[in-house]
Amino acid sequence: MREARLVLGEVERIGDIIRKSRFPGRREGKATIEYLRYFWEGIAGERLARHSRPSRLRKKTLTVVADGPAWASEFSASAQSVRAAIDATLGKGVVEKIRVLSGKVDVGKSE
Repeated sequence: MREARLVLGEVERIGDIIRKSRFPGRREGKATIEYLRYFWEGIAGERLARHSRPSRLRKKTLTVVADGPAWASEFSASAQSVRAAIDATLGKGVVEKIRVLSGKVDVGKSE
């Protein structure tokens, strides 16, 4: 019996794939925020992701809603590492600034 082999080429960052893809009728920013929401736990970490969510990406500024003032402060303290994780996932320069707002985040809800 012959063994099937999967040959993988060069690994591509998801940001490069997103930039190459064109979604009919959608702006690139909208597609990117959807990817951020989908991968949020891996980007922000489990603890922060339970109490925050990305809500908007405009002019390279990501707006994040955090679950109340305490979590907004906690997120702000971690914003640099979150931005580094976004750079690693989507590519450097997709997000240049993170703005954190205090609000209500539904636990387990990604949008």
